[in-house]
Amino acid sequence: MRQVKWISLLLVLLFGNNTLAESGDFVTRVYSCNNDVGLLMQNAGWVVVREASVGEKRVDRIFSLGLSLVATQNPTGFFNPGAAISWCGIASVRPITVLGMGRAL
Repeated sequence: MRQVKWISLLLVLLFGNNTLAESGDFVTRVYSCNNDVGLLMQNAGWVVVREASVGEKRVDRIFSLGLSLVATQNPTGFFNPGAAISWCGIASVRPITVLGMGRAL
């Protein structure tokens, strides 16, 4: 099982950079509400990482990644938006469970 993870990681690093960076969106704001984190994407609009869906550790990681994306102005990599919901007074927020970081251009 461990070999499968390493092989998958290697394949993503070798061949997946274009796929991961295709969205090329940028995080312009990071917003925390209760135990969730919202990210305002330049093109995709608001997305939210909900602690109830992913757990506290992943919310913390994505919060940190979001702050890094704002500070460095690097493009996002892959993220998986779901169906729109209303969240903390913001309409049409799309929940995500994964967020990748792209390479600076």
